[in-house]
Amino acid sequence: MDFELAEEERRFVAEVEAFLAERFSPDVMDESPEQLSQTVDTPAKRAFMRELAARGWLGMSWPKQYGGQERPGLYDFLLTEALSRWGAPQPGKGVGIVGKTLIRHGNEKLKRFFLPDASAVLRRDPARPEVLLVEAAYGIGDLLAAGLVVPDRYAIRAADGGVLEKKIGRKTQMSVPRKDGGVRRVPVPPALARTDALDDGSTAPLADLWRAAETAVGPLASLSVALSGREQRVTAAALAQVQGPQPG
Repeated sequence: MDFELAEEERRFVAEVEAFLAERFSPDVMDESPEQLSQTVDTPAKRAFMRELAARGWLGMSWPKQYGGQERPGLYDFLLTEALSRWGAPQPGKGVGIVGKTLIRHGNEKLKRFFLPDASAVLRRDPARPEVLLVEAAYGIGDLLAAGLVVPDRYAIRAADGGVLEKKIGRKTQMSVPRKDGGVRRVPVPPALARTDALDDGSTAPLADLWRAAETAVGPLASLSVALSGREQRVTAAALAQVQGPQPG
């Protein structure tokens, strides 16, 4: 059995070490901390953790649909080892334990409340009738509908959902459920701001949903969809205006 790190893993360790050397600060790092995992309890340490998040190093092994990169769990350990060597704050229980427990064992109600859902709006491309234009963002979808967030934009084939074009937007805020049944706006975590709101497996079901809706109600102008894990549900649909005389 080979216990040596692969080349890609060694490159990641080197990248982390270079980052820590550049960011060294006694306000953040302690060679002999009282706690094995330093508490993020000062502005300097919180700023340091935001930098880790901005680099996409928090929740690396999480599924992409919840903002992770689906990297092997070894990368989480490599990061933690490097942070420990420098006496730097480490990812807390929220990312390392609670989040992973919810992903693996949480029911759908818990996942919808605590983990970032996504919303999408589909329209047919007027210049290419065989193509659907999709805008997607994290959260419930009210900000997307109101044009208050820069969404991800996709062009997909209506026939099978194959992605033809993709441009990732910088998503800065999202709406999430409140316990009382309302919604509240919260910042999108920096690690998610420039990641795909839709994973690779979402576009084909979206195209299927569009075709099924048109079969049921007729030509559509737009279709709004909420996504939670692999579940997709229609939240609003607008019918297209049919040109010419209508059958009597």
